[in-house]
Amino acid sequence: MGRKAAENFLDRLDEALEAVQANPATYLKIDKRRGIHKFVLNKHITLYYQLTDRFIHLITFWNSRKDPEELKRLLK
Repeated sequence: MGRKAAENFLDRLDEALEAVQANPATYLKIDKRRGIHKFVLNKHITLYYQLTDRFIHLITFWNSRKDPEELKRLLK
């Protein structure tokens, strides 16, 4: 990844984190019982997070090109 691509990714990441912080319940809920949501940063990277009464817990930044079974294990 080149410097410009890295800077663009970090800018997008800042925007994503601000958006999640401002409206955490807005994004797709993938597990209602545990309050797990996902936010797509770009076509390859998705942020998974969990909402509790007081906090937003970042679970993982997932690369969609990785084994989906590994993601299932992370989200258990």
